[in-house]
Order: sequence, then C-alpha cells, then structure tokens
Amino acid sequence: MSPLIFGPPTPLEMIQGIFNTIFVVITIYIGLIFISKYFQHKNRNLYLFGIFWIGAAIWFVFIPIQFVLLFFEITIHDWAYYLVMYPILPVIAVVWLLAVTKLLYFDRRTLFLRVFTLMAILFEILFFSFLFIDDRLIATRPGYFYIEMTPFAIFYIVFLMSFILITGVMFGISSLDSKNPEIRMKGKLIIISIFLFGGGAATDLLIPPLDLDPIIKAIITIIARILMSSSGILFYIGFMLPNWSKKILFRKK
Repeated sequence: MSPLIFGPPTPLEMIQGIFNTIFVVITIYIGLIFISKYFQHKNRNLYLFGIFWIGAAIWFVFIPIQFVLLFFEITIHDWAYYLVMYPILPVIAVVWLLAVTKLLYFDRRTLFLRVFTLMAILFEILFFSFLFIDDRLIATRPGYFYIEMTPFAIFYIVFLMSFILITGVMFGISSLDSKNPEIRMKGKLIIISIFLFGGGAATDLLIPPLDLDPIIKAIITIIARILMSSSGILFYIGFMLPNWSKKILFRKK
C-alpha cells in the first residue's frame, strides 16, 4: 500500500468505482447461487460454473478494493494488483473447460484438457518470471482503474478468453436444434451471455491504450461492466431457467 499516486480521484473515477463494485458483487452472488444449487442437485457442473463466475469477479476485485481505499487516500501497489488479477485467469479457464467439455461430450476431452492445462502453466511461469524481473513487462497502470497491458499480457488473455468464448458458443448452439422450446431458449440465452461477456472483457484490452477523452473512456467502461453483469445473469437464467423466468419468457399471448 502507498499514498495516492494519481492525485485525488475525479467524479468519473468514483462513478467507475461504484459500477465496478456493483459488477463484482453481482458476479460473486451469481457464483454463490450456482454453488448453492450444486448442494441441492449434486450436479458437479453447477459447482464448476459457480467457481468460474466467482473467479471472473476476482479478476476485477481489486477495483472495488481500490475504490474503498481511495476514501483513506491509499493506493494499491501495481505489483499486488497484477499478482491477484493475472494468475486467476488460467484457473477459471480450466474450470470452465472442465464443465463445458463435459456437457459437449468432447472427443478426446482428457487429452484436450491436459494440453490446455500445460499451456496455461507455461503462461503462468512466464507471467511470474516477468513479474519478478519488471512488472512493466506485464502492464502499466495510468490511473486508479485502468491497466495498459503489454503484448504478452494481451496475448495471454486473448488465448484464454478465446477458448472460453468458443466453447461457450458451442455449448449454446448445441441446444438450438432441440424440439423442446425451453432447451432452445436456454441455448439462445447462453449464446447472448457469452457474447456480452466477451464484449465487456474486450474493452479491458482495447480501451485503455486508446487516446480518447477520459469521459468517453469512463462511459465505455461503465457500459462494459453493465454488459458483463448482464452476462452473468443471463447465463444463470439460460442454464437453470428458473420458474420465474419461464413465466416471462413463455408468456402466452
């Protein structure tokens, strides 16, 4: 921890902090719902999806922590920021693939997971090597809530996210040919949630380096967090299709 290094937070940064905090709270809550459903139904995939969504929240958890610390004029050190953010990504990617490849009845699932896990471990080794050599090899931090990533970090995230997005869409598409309208609706909602998640996550790669007006950057970031919050909610509805959602989605005209 160190004193404020970017000066007093602006009103826009405070608003960003609020929306990021809301996103983290919603996403953790969704993960806990999945885990609670696991204890009811004893379906291992529910537990894995719960871990995935909680892990997705951990990726952003330092933002609400930093938001709270701003009131005490304290800044989280960059090194600590990166140490929590990046190592969690391959973990949640493996957890996601454990669940989705099982549901997709993936051929050679075990071999695929082993190869992916080995590649994720390689990235982890490179990450920690760069972190201890010079954390600027991973990213720089131009503001309280912005991270400008190096090509290594961008490739690292794109590699992991591409597997999550592709398999997520495949999972949704696999339900679209069903004759059961409820299953088809599940597939549609899951596909939408995956695209919302990918779109929201992409802003963290694309927006910080751009030479945009700070107000525009803040607005785009806020919209991205709304999209990602909506993604988690839609994924839960699409996977579980609770009774209250059926009354809305299949309302008789």
